[in-house]
Amino acid sequence: CDIPGMGHQAAAFIEVNREIVSKDAARGQGETMGSLASILNCQDEAAFTQNLQQNYEVIFAVENNSYDVTRKILSTIEANPALKATCGIDG
Repeated sequence: CDIPGMGHQAAAFIEVNREIVSKDAARGQGETMGSLASILNCQDEAAFTQNLQQNYEVIFAVENNSYDVTRKILSTIEANPALKATCGIDG
Protein backbone atom coordinates (compact mmCIF):
# COMPACT_ATOMS: atom_id res chain seq x y z
CA CYS A 1 0.00 0.00 0.00
CA ASP A 2 1.18 3.53 -0.70
CA ILE A 3 0.16 4.97 2.68
CA PRO A 4 2.34 4.44 5.78
CA GLY A 5 0.81 2.92 8.92
CA MET A 6 -0.19 6.17 10.60
CA GLY A 7 -1.70 7.26 7.29
CA HIS A 8 -4.40 4.63 7.70
CA GLN A 9 -5.21 6.09 11.12
CA ALA A 10 -5.31 9.56 9.57
CA ALA A 11 -7.63 8.37 6.78
CA ALA A 12 -9.97 6.79 9.35
CA PHE A 13 -9.94 10.01 11.40
CA ILE A 14 -10.68 12.07 8.27
CA GLU A 15 -13.46 9.68 7.23
CA VAL A 16 -15.26 10.08 10.56
CA ASN A 17 -14.58 13.82 10.91
CA ARG A 18 -14.39 14.95 7.27
CA GLU A 19 -16.64 18.00 7.51
CA ILE A 20 -15.00 19.50 10.60
CA VAL A 21 -11.46 18.58 9.44
CA SER A 22 -12.19 20.34 6.16
CA LYS A 23 -13.59 23.43 7.93
CA ASP A 24 -10.68 23.56 10.40
CA ALA A 25 -8.15 23.25 7.56
CA ALA A 26 -9.87 26.03 5.62
CA ARG A 27 -9.82 28.28 8.71
CA GLY A 28 -6.26 27.33 9.61
CA GLN A 29 -7.19 26.40 13.17
CA GLY A 30 -9.21 23.96 15.20
CA GLU A 31 -9.03 20.94 17.45
CA THR A 32 -8.98 18.46 14.57
CA MET A 33 -5.77 20.01 13.24
CA GLY A 34 -3.97 19.17 16.48
CA SER A 35 -5.38 15.65 16.45
CA LEU A 36 -4.40 15.06 12.84
CA ALA A 37 -0.91 16.51 13.40
CA SER A 38 -0.51 14.13 16.34
CA ILE A 39 -1.68 11.11 14.33
CA LEU A 40 0.87 11.98 11.64
CA ASN A 41 3.63 12.54 14.23
CA CYS A 42 4.04 16.22 13.29
CA GLN A 43 5.61 18.16 16.14
CA ASP A 44 4.93 21.62 14.73
CA GLU A 45 1.14 21.86 14.76
CA ALA A 46 1.15 25.48 13.55
CA ALA A 47 3.26 24.64 10.48
CA PHE A 48 1.14 21.55 9.81
CA THR A 49 -2.09 23.55 10.00
CA GLN A 50 -0.68 26.33 7.82
CA ASN A 51 0.36 23.71 5.25
CA LEU A 52 -3.16 22.29 5.12
CA GLN A 53 -4.68 25.75 4.85
CA GLN A 54 -2.31 26.78 2.04
CA ASN A 55 -2.98 23.55 0.11
CA TYR A 56 -6.67 23.32 0.99
CA GLU A 57 -8.10 23.28 -2.55
CA VAL A 58 -5.78 20.47 -3.66
CA ILE A 59 -6.14 18.39 -0.49
CA PHE A 60 -9.89 18.67 -0.03
CA ALA A 61 -11.04 18.52 -3.66
CA VAL A 62 -14.63 17.28 -3.81
CA GLU A 63 -13.70 14.05 -5.58
CA ASN A 64 -11.07 13.10 -2.97
CA ASN A 65 -12.04 10.34 -0.55
CA SER A 66 -10.42 10.06 2.89
CA TYR A 67 -7.46 8.09 1.51
CA ASP A 68 -6.97 10.61 -1.31
CA VAL A 69 -7.03 13.42 1.26
CA THR A 70 -4.43 11.57 3.34
CA ARG A 71 -2.21 11.01 0.29
CA LYS A 72 -2.44 14.72 -0.57
CA ILE A 73 -1.59 15.72 3.01
CA LEU A 74 1.42 13.39 3.03
CA SER A 75 2.61 14.67 -0.35
CA THR A 76 2.39 18.30 0.79
CA ILE A 77 4.41 17.38 3.90
CA GLU A 78 7.01 15.66 1.71
CA ALA A 79 7.20 18.75 -0.52
CA ASN A 80 7.85 21.07 2.45
CA PRO A 81 11.35 20.34 3.85
CA ALA A 82 10.85 22.40 7.02
CA LEU A 83 7.57 20.67 7.83
CA LYS A 84 8.88 17.25 6.82
CA ALA A 85 11.69 17.68 9.33
CA THR A 86 9.14 18.06 12.16
CA CYS A 87 6.96 15.11 11.09
CA GLY A 88 7.84 11.49 11.78
CA ILE A 89 6.29 10.06 8.63
CA ASP A 90 7.34 6.45 8.29
CA GLY A 91 6.16 3.28 6.63
